[in-house]
Amino acid sequence: MDEKLKKEIEEYEKVGLDVVVTQKGKLSYATNGIKQDTNYCDSCRFLTFQPDPDPYDWFRDGDQKAVCQKMNETIQGALERPSEMVQIRKPSWCPKQEDNYCDSCRFLTFQPDPDPYDWFRDGDQKAVCQKMNETIQGALERPSEMVQIRKPAWCPRSVKD
Repeated sequence: MDEKLKKEIEEYEKVGLDVVVTQKGKLSYATNGIKQDTNYCDSCRFLTFQPDPDPYDWFRDGDQKAVCQKMNETIQGALERPSEMVQIRKPSWCPKQEDNYCDSCRFLTFQPDPDPYDWFRDGDQKAVCQKMNETIQGALERPSEMVQIRKPAWCPRSVKD
């Protein structure tokens, strides 16, 4: 490899890009590396894979589960193929997760959110910050809507409590 190519590869690697070099020694292409993306557990040193046996599923006895050693929690289970064991998304409870959600805040509560004009949806909830006594988000009907609620701009919390 010539010096020009080596310098170019070093520059790409410094910014976190993976580089592919062909057999002829030419730079083929560069892709974003996993190190660049902070939404995945792949580059975390606490990620391990452990056996995940399922006594009721005797077809898939080689399953693995992704486990965070720091928190001693299962991140994702029933992983069978190698393609399922990469780019595992960080859970909301991850200590390295960017703190953009209210899920981990002790001031988050859910209260009834009645709408007198919408009698079809009478079980709605609203997310409320007890510290600021402000509604963060309203008209939450399903449990899936009550997780990963984005932190509002007026939130005084800059780090986890």
